[in-house]
Amino acid sequence: MPKSVADDLIAKSNGDVSEIEKYLGLDPGDLGASPVRIDIDEPKGLRMPSGNEDGTNPTKWIPGGFTDKEVPEAVINPVSPGDYTVSNITGIGGK
Repeated sequence: MPKSVADDLIAKSNGDVSEIEKYLGLDPGDLGASPVRIDIDEPKGLRMPSGNEDGTNPTKWIPGGFTDKEVPEAVINPVSPGDYTVSNITGIGGK
């Protein structure tokens, strides 16, 4: 998702991991207790997800590039260490 969408999602959920999971169409606990955010400045190979990617939840995945809560999602090529930044989510919104 675009960085601005991630910013809005984290702000809207007040950093509450269970709320973030709902917006992303994940099951409770999927992100664990201390999820991280990964920002990639120059993603390569941006494309629409097919639903066949590793980790896809076949009962919740819907075609079209959005979660069931209207959050955009896409697939990119693998990223090398050093080409992304990692930050904690729970410290951002407070929970």
